[in-house]
Parts: sequence; C-alpha cells; structure tokens
Amino acid sequence: DGVVLARQHSSTGPASEEGKSAASPIALVSLKPSLQSAAKAGKFAKELGDLEESAVYSGYVKEVRQFGALVSVGAWRLHGIVPKGHIAEHFVEKPEEELFPGQSVRMLVSKLDPDRKRFVADLRLEGGRRRETLVLRKDVGALVTMRVQAIHGLNITLAAPNGVRGHLHATQLADLDTLPDGKEPDKAPTPLDAVEKKGALKARILRPPKRQAKTRVKTKAKGKEKAAGDDSAGKQLVEHFELTCRKSLMQDGLPAKQYEAAAVTWQSLKRGHHIVAAVSEVRHNEVWMEVASEIRGRVAPLDVSNDLATIQNLTEHFRVGQLFRACVLNVSRAHKRLDLSLQGEAGASLPKGSRVLARLEKLQAVKGRGVAALFHLPGGMTGFAHVTELFDFWAPHPLKRLKPRTLHEVVVLEEAKSTPDGSPHLELSLRASVVVGKAIGPGEKRPLDAKELQVGQKVTGYVVNSGEKGVFVALSRKLVARIRLRNLSDRIIARDAVSKLHPPGELIRDAIVADVDEEGRVELSLRSGTDGELLTVAHLSVGDVVSGRVKKIARYGFFLRLPRS
Repeated sequence: DGVVLARQHSSTGPASEEGKSAASPIALVSLKPSLQSAAKAGKFAKELGDLEESAVYSGYVKEVRQFGALVSVGAWRLHGIVPKGHIAEHFVEKPEEELFPGQSVRMLVSKLDPDRKRFVADLRLEGGRRRETLVLRKDVGALVTMRVQAIHGLNITLAAPNGVRGHLHATQLADLDTLPDGKEPDKAPTPLDAVEKKGALKARILRPPKRQAKTRVKTKAKGKEKAAGDDSAGKQLVEHFELTCRKSLMQDGLPAKQYEAAAVTWQSLKRGHHIVAAVSEVRHNEVWMEVASEIRGRVAPLDVSNDLATIQNLTEHFRVGQLFRACVLNVSRAHKRLDLSLQGEAGASLPKGSRVLARLEKLQAVKGRGVAALFHLPGGMTGFAHVTELFDFWAPHPLKRLKPRTLHEVVVLEEAKSTPDGSPHLELSLRASVVVGKAIGPGEKRPLDAKELQVGQKVTGYVVNSGEKGVFVALSRKLVARIRLRNLSDRIIARDAVSKLHPPGELIRDAIVADVDEEGRVELSLRSGTDGELLTVAHLSVGDVVSGRVKKIARYGFFLRLPRS
C-alpha cells in the first residue's frame, strides 16, 4: 500500500513511437509506514490549514540546502523550512552532513505562514519523541509542557524551542482551600522549593498569549555574528503565556471562565476577597506578599497573626516563598496599593468579649465622652478606649503610662459605630481584670448604672468636662456624675476658675454620692462635711437646733444651708 503525494508529478517519460521524448504526468507515491499510518488515521496533511502550530508531525526531507532543509508532512506541494539552527541541538555548519532527501523525520510545526503557503519546523527532538518543552495548543486551559529556564524571586520562567515563553507565579502552585492563614505560619508550604531548574513542568494556560517586547537573539558562526530565527535577522517577537499548576485547574474539560477567575489583576482585586498570597519580603515590622506577577501587597503586624510572640519575631516565623490564604483589606488601583490580612475578614466585626491584639495609634485629651486612646485592630477595624478602661487602678495620669505605636491585648466591649468606609468602630478595654481575668481590688469597680450607687458612698473617677455648670466626672465608660459648684469645696470658688482647678483628665478621689434621682442622674460632693451619712429632711423634726451658713436673705426671712446635707 502506498500514499499518493501528488496526482500529477511532472517527469520525463519513455520515448514515443516517433522516437520523440514526451513529458508524461505521473502520480508520486510514498511507501513510508509513517505516512501510511497518518493517512489511515485521517491525519495526512493536504493543505496548510490542516496543520496546527506547536503540534508534532511525522514527515520527510524533500531537499537539503545551504540555509537548512525543505520538509513536508503530507502532500508534495505542502512544504516547510527547517532553519539550520533548528536541525540539531549542536551547531550545524553543513546541513547535508545531518540530513539527506527522503529521510523520515519527526518535526514540530513552530509557525504557519499563510502568505507564503509554507510553515517553519523544528527537528530538535530527543530520541524521536517530542521534547518536554513543547506547547501543544495556545487556547486558555490547554495543557502544556515546558522546560524551566530560571527562577527569579517568585516567578518561574519557562520556554519552548519554538519561540514560545511562559511564566508561572508561585501563587499558581497551590489551591486556596489547601493553605493556612497566619495562625500557623510554620505550616505554610513553599512549593517553589520542589521546582527543579531545567526540568520539565506540566501546566495549563491561564491567560491568552501576549507578545513581549522585541528581543535580539544572536549566534556566532565562523567569527561572524548573525541573527538566529526563521526568516528575520535581528529582533523577533516572542509569545508569552501565563500558566497555572493548581490541582483544581489541571483537570480536563474546565470552562475558560474558571481559568480567567484564577488570574489575578488589579481590576479583579476587591475588598473582602480571599486569594493566594506568597511571601516576597519579611521585615521586622511588616510582611510583603505577592498575589500575582508585579502585584504586591503589605500585611501589617496586626493582620499577620494574633500571637504577640509571632508578631515580635516575624523574621523567625515567615520566609520568602511561603503560601498563605489572604484576605483583601483595601485596594487602590490608581496608586497601586494593596493591603492584605492573614486573619479575619475585611470589615467583619469582632463579637463582644473577643480578645485581640490592638495597636495604639493616638492618645487624645480626655474631654467630652472621655475617650482617651484610639486603636487599630486586625482586618482594618478601629477602636477606642475610655479613660476608665485603661487600667484597673486609678492612675493619676493614665495617658503618661501609654506610648503610641505599641501593641496591647484588648477585649471588645461592644460595637459603637461604623466608620465612613463601613468598618466597625469598637469600644475596647485594656484593664487586666477584663483581659486576663485578674481580680480587682477595693474601690476599683466601675459602676455602669446609677442603681449600683448609694447615697453617701465614696467613688472615684476622671474629670471629663468642667465649667460654670459644675464638674462632670466619669465613674465608668457609661456613667458620668456631676459635682455642682457649691459642692466642690467648703470655700467659695469663682465660676471662671472651675475649669482651671479641675481640668479634663484629673483624677477625683473619694467623692461622696450626694444624690441619685429617679432618672439615674448622680450628684457628687467634695465638701469635707459630707463624709458619712448625709442629712436629709427625714432626720429633722420641729424644735431641733441646727447650725449652718446663710445662703440668702429676703424680706420674709432668710435661707440657711445645713452641713452634711
């Protein structure tokens, strides 16, 4: 059985009866088993459109010339060019020493040229088999096998001999659901360590090929410098693929949308999304991670881990190449800024009673609501601490005991409000009795409701406001009492001097509860005569002899203020 290569192949036929030579069309047939097998399988190429780029075919050598060879993979008129540099792995000076017409070869079709109706082929195959560096198809999701050229940082550079290049980022080596968060950094995998340089790597195309900038490839022969490639000398365009090796994406038959969703770009990054992130740099106060090639994000210490020992020694627990499950906190496409977290959710509120690490960002004057410190929490959240929630003991100057940009263990008391961007603003406590359950001493209890107080009871608190209406003292984060001007001292105090005598933040000790009304308003007194039980109307009767200070004189009599009342 033979395979027809051409139906009308011109040749010089036998002499006719008149003794004249005549040109007779004849059929050109091949008996090569490889072409017979291709014809039976329906893979015999008759036209250029029957071929695919980056596919391997069985064929034969038609002619050997100085620049290389002419080859075919089917019909006689269908031919391709094999440049001299694509004949063998070693340098070939004379192609006729490597090939001969009619020789059976296996070749890679590296380029189709419809304008010239020919193709460019590569014969650099090992042992008659396709090299492990060849790309079969170029559509998204296609399975390819390329050879590792180099590993630069978190990027693996791969190449094929047909001018195809590709890169594989470390984040495309593992699936998201198989990775840990920042709670156990020592268990994070480093799949880059298992990649062998110069080894073959199977992957799938993640994004359509791109054309890189022109690069100049040169070879030296006979002391002269000339450009390598097919037809053009000097610069050439190189196709570049973005690849993936994630186990979930290596399955057959997946839709292209699934691969597109796995490709990370600045446009695809959104607040709250979970992505694979690879450690690219570890500093003493932060960790930098890459989520794709040329997309880098910062992880603040509070977003790395909730363990204080881990945060204080980031360089000991994190190393370049580790893969983690990260959450996008904030993204600015215009400024190319990305904030990531290895724990928690972006904008998710912490439940009441949660114990977390917080960073003290700012100390402020205790005035009005009594807020003394502002904090940053994991997940981009913020919080504040009331002046009465800084320490269990009543410190005379509590703000002087704290330093900004330090870490503290805090407990969430409740969610107060949301910030303009929607992040929760939490009320926190630094008190040891709340954070670690330490027992409180006498007089350290913070009353949250006026019903917990009794008239004549001694209390302590911090001044949050003062003026002509009196001095307002915070007994706790929820309860504020007032000291009227007449109860500030046994002597007369000018109204304009009250704010100077009792500025916000001052500690008021042993104030006496003078009154608690039905609406929960608490009145205190600092007068010396108010120690012990207060005098009320119930203690007086007609005929009692009392002493006091004249408050007001009128035509019908005068008013007397009684002590201890």
